[in-house]
Amino acid sequence: GAKARARMEVTLRQGAAQAKTLFEKLQHEETHGGSRIVPGKDLIFFSRNGRLQVSVKNDENFDLHRNAAGQIAGLCHIPRDHAREALLLHPDQADEQKFDWSVRRANKFMEYMNVVWESCHDKNWLLRRVEGQVRGVLSSSYKPMQSSQLLHAFAGALGKTGGVPSAALWDDTRFHLRAVRPEIIEAIPGEPMLLGIEIRHSDFGHGALVMRSFVERCWCTNTAMMDALLREVHLGARLPPGIFNHEVHASDMKTICLAVGELVERGLGDVTRDKLTACVQKASEEKVGWKELHARLGRILTKEEQKRAEALWTNPRD
Repeated sequence: GAKARARMEVTLRQGAAQAKTLFEKLQHEETHGGSRIVPGKDLIFFSRNGRLQVSVKNDENFDLHRNAAGQIAGLCHIPRDHAREALLLHPDQADEQKFDWSVRRANKFMEYMNVVWESCHDKNWLLRRVEGQVRGVLSSSYKPMQSSQLLHAFAGALGKTGGVPSAALWDDTRFHLRAVRPEIIEAIPGEPMLLGIEIRHSDFGHGALVMRSFVERCWCTNTAMMDALLREVHLGARLPPGIFNHEVHASDMKTICLAVGELVERGLGDVTRDKLTACVQKASEEKVGWKELHARLGRILTKEEQKRAEALWTNPRD
């Protein structure tokens, strides 16, 4: 109990600081970012001293994030691994020979990409950028959902349920925020648990909007944490073909934000906690025989490992 409480308090302090930094990052991106639909024929890709760039109508240049370059490669049916390797600059710029070679390779690849991109000239594409960098090149039917608004909905629902952030991760194109109900649940004596929910999303097509509820189990002997998935929900869909409509987008965002808030309130609510407690207590009372366990282990263990596992199950002191 005491170790679990101490671990939870440390986790929540770190999570609060991480969540604050994440909110500030996403707010900055919303303020300095934007979306734009352009015809495929207006885009030209090139590399300048190793910096990937895209020209729009030959009069406006943007840096091209590697996520966007990978999306373009995918649209042109170029394997992403091949594109990633071709666009990877040698990290040691002091080694001029290797750096120059990697720059030339990137230049050649971008020239090739312009050729195969011709198959996409007759379609419109959604460019998502932050300041002077395009981070996503997506279908014009892609439904953009602003991460900062999603997090405001997530945080608002946490305020209603008493939930608090426990961890946050992010990079240039996606984020992942976790929150827990700050209450140690001990359905079985000696096995403390935390009930949590998380949200994952990318403003740049680098992952779907996903809400996931989970249980974090804290083993008191070493405070190691283990997750168990309770429920995962994918939100969002493509817009119908046509011109981007800001009023429709605002309406869709309101609906999605309401759904995010409802999932948080359900995931961390008293009803879910009580159901989890009852389910764990019931499971702890059920006796599992080796036959049932073997059916599961057979999928992940070798025959020798299965024999060893059976011996430990039969004689746990060995």
